[in-house]
Amino acid sequence: MHGRLWARIAAGLWAVGIVVGTLGRASHVGQHLRTTGAGHIVAHVGVFAVLGALTAYGFGSSRYGRIALVVAVLLGTCAEVYESVAFHGAMEYADVATNVCGLLLGLGFAYWMERRRASSRT
Repeated sequence: MHGRLWARIAAGLWAVGIVVGTLGRASHVGQHLRTTGAGHIVAHVGVFAVLGALTAYGFGSSRYGRIALVVAVLLGTCAEVYESVAFHGAMEYADVATNVCGLLLGLGFAYWMERRRASSRT
């Protein structure tokens, strides 16, 4: 149980880091970050994959796990809405999609690791 508690705390701290990172950027920096390169996509997927894996491990497939997943999707969407408003640009729906793909990738990885660990015990 302690491992799951630490994963929940880590997921919360990671989400707070995403919020602080999104809100803390100066607008002149944010305007230059709106790119479409592979590094940009990898960063979005990577950040949200970690959040997805921590969420999956911390909450599992319980009702709270599903709520945490919805909150994570809303976090990714709200970050993109904020950037479009703060930097006076168009909404980048591709970034929202990569955020969701990252979450799903992290969830899948966590569930795969959990099943692998469970099968090694038997």
